[in-house]
Order: sequence, then C-alpha cells, then structure tokens
Amino acid sequence: DGWDVERERTFARQKALGIVPAETELAPRNGIVKPWAELDADTRRLFARLQETFCGFVDHTDAQIGRLVSALREMEVLDDTLILLMSDNGASQEGQHNGTINTERFRNLMPMEVAEMLPALDRIGGPDTDPHYPMGWGMAGNTPFRRWKRDTHRGGNTDPLIAHWPARVTDPGAIRSQYLHVTDI
Repeated sequence: DGWDVERERTFARQKALGIVPAETELAPRNGIVKPWAELDADTRRLFARLQETFCGFVDHTDAQIGRLVSALREMEVLDDTLILLMSDNGASQEGQHNGTINTERFRNLMPMEVAEMLPALDRIGGPDTDPHYPMGWGMAGNTPFRRWKRDTHRGGNTDPLIAHWPARVTDPGAIRSQYLHVTDI
C-alpha cells in the first residue's frame, strides 16, 4: 500500500500500544518525498521490492534472536541474562529518492534510476545486489518523527531500546521515555 499508508498504520499501532501519547500528532511528511500515489506502477513495484528485501532482513534477524533466546531458555539462564536490542540511528535516507541495488553508487554520489534497476527486480536481495530502500521508506520507518539517519531531528536519533532481564526488570512491558545514549549503557 506504500509508505504513506504504512506510516499511518504504524502511527495508529503506536498510539494503541501506548508507545506515543494518545494526543500525539503525526509529523508532516518530509517535503522531498513524493506521495506514494504519485508514483507510476513500475516505480511502486520497484520501491515495494526494495522494502520487502529490507523486511526480509529484519525477519531473518528476528528469527536469529529467537534462536538465541531459545538456547538461553534451554540452558536455564534466560531469566539471569540481560538482552538489549537497539539501533544506532533512525531509518536511513541513504537510498535517496529511488533506492539502489548497489550502495557503492550512493557512496560515490551516483544515484540509480528506476529504469536501470527494474531488469534486476527478481534478483534484488540476492548475492549480486547490495540494495537500499528509497528515502520514503526511511520516512515511514521513523514514524511518528520527521527526517532520518544523519539528521538531528528525532527521526535521526530517537531510537527504541528493548531490555529483557526478568531477574532484574520488575515491570516487564513498561514504556519509558527518558533519553539515554549508548555510552550510558
């Protein structure tokens, strides 16, 4: 359904879960990101595939964390083990407007065009690509905030930290809003 719809869905879930206060308003769209509805069909298909590839990576990461938790449970040390999950920054805009299937092109200031990536659509995420989603997905990934990685707006530097430690955390599932930095940990 695109980044605009996903951004609204994410915001609604955040409110329902109490991650953001009920009176929170969604930040306005980042002005340099086109509305999803204005993109042509081929562009939407490519941009969706780039995001699907990112989601596949997140799903794989989640499965590996699950394997670790299962092993700790089997060893009967899970309750005494501190597990921290965090990000080093907000979602990225480094894919620029069109995303990329070769991040070296981004690093060398050579953005890729949609037409040049479409022939590789079925290979995206495979061993001969190094993909990155377009900045519109970065905007959606930083909901409810504005901007993204490399900016000082909250979307660039306000990230979740999940702590799991049953033996020491006395209110599991609680949401805290204080700031900390990785060096605090």
